[in-house]
Amino acid sequence: MKKFWVAVCLVIGMLLCIGCTPTGGGEVRATVESTDTQVIILVEAVDGDVKLIDVMEQLQEAGKLAFTTNGQGMVQQINGKANAADWSKYWALYISDAELSDMSYGIEWNGQQLGFSNFGAEALSVEAGGVYVWQYFDA
Repeated sequence: MKKFWVAVCLVIGMLLCIGCTPTGGGEVRATVESTDTQVIILVEAVDGDVKLIDVMEQLQEAGKLAFTTNGQGMVQQINGKANAADWSKYWALYISDAELSDMSYGIEWNGQQLGFSNFGAEALSVEAGGVYVWQYFDA
């Protein structure tokens, strides 16, 4: 009988934990600045593993940014400007983290060198103090 109650308690405990399972991510505080060809996301504070796409979704929900993806996480359009099918117009992501970017393909923003991101927004974890610049190129 004791084994029965132990098994029941284990099952109940597992069922209760299903609702407690973390969904990943965390909390972030960020601001956004936009020009016609740049969207600058400044991350002030991060608690947990937060991806750039999560920050962008938070900013979009607050009405500070508008973007779409291709359904697989690739950013296709930001603030009404879309990537062209032939890539003659496109958004490129530059970041302040030198370890996660290619600095040889960088841009300068506000006196700081940013590198071309090695990751897309759906895979890139943000960090406090990080600068994330979407630059629009129109060839």
